[in-house]
Order: sequence, then structure tokens, then C-alpha cells
Amino acid sequence: MSNPLLRPDDPRFRKQQISQADGANPYAEGDGVLEAEADAASTRDKNSFAAPASSGGRPFVPQYEVTADHRAGLLLILTSITILASGVAWLTATSFMLVGWLLPLIGIVPSIAVVFLAADDLRTMRLGARDPAGRTLTLLALWLSAFTTITILTATGLMIYWGISILPPGFL
Repeated sequence: MSNPLLRPDDPRFRKQQISQADGANPYAEGDGVLEAEADAASTRDKNSFAAPASSGGRPFVPQYEVTADHRAGLLLILTSITILASGVAWLTATSFMLVGWLLPLIGIVPSIAVVFLAADDLRTMRLGARDPAGRTLTLLALWLSAFTTITILTATGLMIYWGISILPPGFL
């Protein structure tokens, strides 16, 4: 069943012509453009994307504006928290102080956060989007935090192996 209001060869659905009444195309560029392209093609180098012969450098050198400050201070504060948690973990594991292994395990959260934040900061410093002045402190925070993550996990694993409870005795 078709629409009874539509007729074959309806002028509403006919393709419109872009030429004017005299037959000229208002969007044509003319013969001057064709002649200029022919002249340029004869003098053009084989590699269209090569840098011009007159300039000795790269055709485009990107310039980046630093948009964000470094977060080395924050990363070092979080790393100091993880170092403190690592010290508590090893004191608990080696001296059987019976404080449980939940407290040292809490230090994993800022430690892993510092690893990911520092890696992202170093990447953005390399790209030029973050101030590179704090690169050495960010690297220090990354390495210290990675090391303390390993030490906390090792100490917690030892406490679980030795049968130390998750919470201190008499806590509940």
C-alpha cells in the first residue's frame, strides 16, 4: 500500500540544479585555478609532505604551555604515611606486638595511590602538561611508595602465615 498523496515525478523530490539560469555554475572556481594547479604540479617535489627546501628544520615544532603544577609535596606526604604503615607492619611482624595486621594493611591504599599518581604525573611532565620542576621528588615518591607496598604486603603475609589475628586481641 502506498501513499495516495505522492505522485510519480513529484517536483518536491526532484534533484535541484546548482547552475544559474544562464547555465553558469556559481560555485565553480574558474580557469585560473586550473592553470595555477598545472604550474604547481610541474614544479612540485615528488614528496608532497616534505618540508620546504628553504627551511632547515622541522615544518612544525609543537609548543606546550605548562598547565598544572607538580604534586611532589602531596605525593611525599602520602609516601610518608605508607612508610609509617610499613614500620608498624614490620614492628608487628617481628616483635609479635599483637596489634593485628589490619592497621599495617591500611597503608596499602595510599601507597598504591601514590604509585599511580606519580606515574601519571611523570607521564604528563614528559608530555609538557605539568611543571617538570618536581620530577626528582615525584620519582623519589614513586620508588619509596613501590618499595613500601612490597614491604607492607610481605609483613602482612608473614603475619597471616604466623596466625596473627586481623584485629588486636580484646578489640571486640
